[in-house]
Amino acid sequence: MQSFMKGVYSKQYEALKPAVEKLIEHFNTEGVFLYNGGRNMVKYFPLGDLTVNIKSFKVPNAFNKWVYRYIRKSKARRSFEYAQTLLQHGIGTPAPIAYFEIRGWFGITSSFYCSKHLSKSFTLREVIDGDDYPDAENIIRRYTRLMYLMHEKQIYFKDNSAGNFLIEKEGENYHFYLVDLNRMAFGKKMNVEQRLENFSRMTSNDMVTRIINDEYALLLGKPASATMQIIEQKTAAFWKSIEKKRAFKARWKRLIALFKRT
Repeated sequence: MQSFMKGVYSKQYEALKPAVEKLIEHFNTEGVFLYNGGRNMVKYFPLGDLTVNIKSFKVPNAFNKWVYRYIRKSKARRSFEYAQTLLQHGIGTPAPIAYFEIRGWFGITSSFYCSKHLSKSFTLREVIDGDDYPDAENIIRRYTRLMYLMHEKQIYFKDNSAGNFLIEKEGENYHFYLVDLNRMAFGKKMNVEQRLENFSRMTSNDMVTRIINDEYALLLGKPASATMQIIEQKTAAFWKSIEKKRAFKARWKRLIALFKRT
């Protein structure tokens, strides 16, 4: 079945169109893996003086192919447009270059999001999970201030997890960049409980949670004791649900293995 590729570029990168389209065409055979989660893949490619990140989203099922074509924006398009909106609000994210949709008669078969590669960055996860990471508390508090700023701007980052924040150090300062942007909400008013719940997937480390709570309560002008119970409750509930899902998957795998042996 005949298909065609739709590409939309940020104005400052339109001159890269022929070169970037070649990268998309050769995505499966070229580039260096940054992440391969089975469903989604991220590679980076040198392009002159620029290094480009390309995220390939999983092929949607038959129903979602149609939905992403005619009803809902594709994940690649959302990532591109949300990145532009974040930058308009003064929130850091790798510069959006373009997004691509491969379209067939029955809908979108695949999509790609292209952004600038940050070669000198590290993730917030490295800070949180590392043993005695240098300046860790300061970095965590700066992250918390960023989240407070986003909440004040009514920006809700649904995938607020440690791996989705890239950090670059410049002198004594740290610059944060959000990635994995396709699940965000803008213009979302949040009460204190909703704001604190937004931290629930960040970590199960009690010490890190206390630092986040202490800084966020300070920004709210509330005593830390007034918010600690909420953030602990929301965090515990989230990680308990994760453990239940993992246990269910493990039981399911054992059941399949047993079935195969019989």
